[in-house]
Amino acid sequence: MLHNRVADALSKSIHAKETPTDPSMLLTVSSIVPDLLIELQQHFLTHPDGQNHMQKYEAEAQSNSNIQITKGLILFQNRIFIPKYQSMRETLMNAFHSSVEGGHSGTKATLARLASSFFGLEYPKMLRDL
Repeated sequence: MLHNRVADALSKSIHAKETPTDPSMLLTVSSIVPDLLIELQQHFLTHPDGQNHMQKYEAEAQSNSNIQITKGLILFQNRIFIPKYQSMRETLMNAFHSSVEGGHSGTKATLARLASSFFGLEYPKMLRDL
């Protein structure tokens, strides 16, 4: 009788007695997005364009409840504002489409995931660039 041990291991439920005792086993999951958030925070804190964006949106946040400044990030309708820097946008596209985590899930699905989390991206242009 043949068994697919890999699939069996991946679909196996973990019970309390089977919980791994080595915490490093849980460190294999990673994401590029937290690195991007740190890069954005630094951009808004130190780069002249980023500082200008932050000042502009801090002022607008006083009268517009859709805009929030949280943890050094600019949010519009609970979506993170991404300035017009190609490297940041390419990082996002890679994370949400080309990476293992992104899963090559197709143009519409990738753009929908981006639009649900980020604001300021030029989606028609990104669509053409795919």
